Amino acid sequence: KTAFAYMCEAEKGIVDKKTASDFLGLKINCGQFSYAELPFLFELGVLGVTGTLLTLGQTEKNILEQKYQVCHRTIMPSIYGDTKLQFRKVSDTLIVDEEERYHQTIANEALAVVKAGRAVLVFFENETTLKAFATCTYGQTLAPINFSDNLNNLD
Repeated sequence: KTAFAYMCEAEKGIVDKKTASDFLGLKINCGQFSYAELPFLFELGVLGVTGTLLTLGQTEKNILEQKYQVCHRTIMPSIYGDTKLQFRKVSDTLIVDEEERYHQTIANEALAVVKAGRAVLVFFENETTLKAFATCTYGQTLAPINFSDNLNNLD
């Protein structure tokens, strides 16, 4: 679990020296901050917010008004134009009963998107489901799957 373990394994010949040297180093946390707290660091406050104001619920509106003092809203059309995202309930929804077919469907959908030159993110219900996919035949047909086994420490 440490860089020194890699050095030890390299000395035993279990890991090559190149691999061991790739893991040498120290992770130094230089700080962290919350984007939500940034407005409080400046006297000007909030000068503008995202284009999702039309979809806010009352709770979110209350937070903007009470915590961030955003009391006036001006809605402008996006400079990027209208969204081209279309959700087609029939063709974009698939219910699969069997785990193997579920894995096959995920892999096929992901590969189709990659072949179209786009990136893919797949979200699973939980870590167990993710690991089941990653170790199944269909999951192994994709590029190496990177995931964290510590949901509180995602790198």
